[in-house]
Amino acid sequence: GAETYITEPTIISWAKAHGVLNGADLLSVIEDMQRDGVKDEKGVLRKEGIPSIVNFENETALQSALATGPASIAISADDLPNGAGNKSGWYKFGGARGGSTDHCVGLLGYGPAKYCFDLLNTPVPANAPTTTCYLMFTWNTIGVVDHKWLTGTCAEAWLRTPTVTGLPNPAPPDPGP
Repeated sequence: GAETYITEPTIISWAKAHGVLNGADLLSVIEDMQRDGVKDEKGVLRKEGIPSIVNFENETALQSALATGPASIAISADDLPNGAGNKSGWYKFGGARGGSTDHCVGLLGYGPAKYCFDLLNTPVPANAPTTTCYLMFTWNTIGVVDHKWLTGTCAEAWLRTPTVTGLPNPAPPDPGP
C-alpha cells in the first residue's frame, strides 16, 4: 500500500500547538489526533480512530492487531538509530529501553527480514534476525525493527479503529476485462 507522509515542519507545528513537542503521553496524542487531526503532505486532514490497547509483548497478539491496521507505539527518540529521521530503510535490532517515552511512532506490518527490506528496496543487513521483523513509521521515514527491540524499547502500543477517519471512500476496484 501507499504510505502517507506527514512533513517534519507540519508535525513540529502540530506538536508545538498541542504542547507535546518535548514529550507526551501517547494516549493523549492519539486523543488529540482523534479530535483535531493533522494534515498529510497533500493537505488532507487525517484524524485517528478509536484507540484500544495492544499487548505488544505477546508477538501473536501484536501480529493479530497489526493484521487490522497500524499500531501507535511510544518509545524514546534516543532509541532510534542515527539517521532514522532522514531516510527510509534504517534498521535497529535487539536493544534495551532508553530514556523517556517521548516519541510516538507507528508499526505498519511484519514479516521475514527479507520481505521487510525488499519492501523498502534496501539490502538485508548481515546482522538481520531470522525471526519476524516489523516495519516502523517515524512520521516521514520507514525502517525495520525486530520484536526483541520492540519489547526492550516500547512502553505502550495502541491500535486505532478505523485507522484514519474523515477521508473520502476509495474508488471501487476495477472489475477488469
